Amino acid sequence: MASATSAPAFYRFFFKNLDPLVAMYGVYLNFFAQEMAVTGPAPNSHYDPDQVFIFFQCGGLALSIAFITAAIHRATEDLKVWRIIQFAILLADLAALVGIYLSLSTQNRLAPSTWTDDDKGLAGSYTALTLIRLAFILKIGFPQESGSEEKQKV
Repeated sequence: MASATSAPAFYRFFFKNLDPLVAMYGVYLNFFAQEMAVTGPAPNSHYDPDQVFIFFQCGGLALSIAFITAAIHRATEDLKVWRIIQFAILLADLAALVGIYLSLSTQNRLAPSTWTDDDKGLAGSYTALTLIRLAFILKIGFPQESGSEEKQKV
């Protein structure tokens, strides 16, 4: 079993400490600041309280991700488990990036010059999160493996 201690310190710190905090911001927006969650990325949109279930569903997912990233990364040092978790969250990040693109496209605001500060923050943070997860999954920045254990399994 490969140990997460072989992962660069940046990944270990990020996934154990920063990632749960980022997810908690999603919890805050969806549970307590729903209007801001709507108008930030879509300034001409209006919050519809009849759709509150969508926000609580998204907030619940963010809460689940916050718990998973905070707890499991502390409960196990199994690098395989860490990669599975990060791949699953990467799927959600990719869906969010598609959603950001579609939202901007629908509003005819694909040109970065038309983006609000919220757009830049949202697109920038999801892009950064996606790249960090992808780099981790692809073992970018990891020390070179000696290959002895892996080659013996082949």
